Amino acid sequence: MDIVVMLTNGHFGVLEDCDHLNLEGEMVECWVEENDGFELKTALVERVL
Repeated sequence: MDIVVMLTNGHFGVLEDCDHLNLEGEMVECWVEENDGFELKTALVERVL
């Protein structure tokens, strides 16, 4: 399933094909919206939404 997470840097990220929701405090690779589209970035998860 695809899920939305709040990142510690204040952005929101989308994780594709995630098989669990216990991600708080983990570094993940997720899609983050930027001015010119989405970028794949690595970031620390603050909360799963």
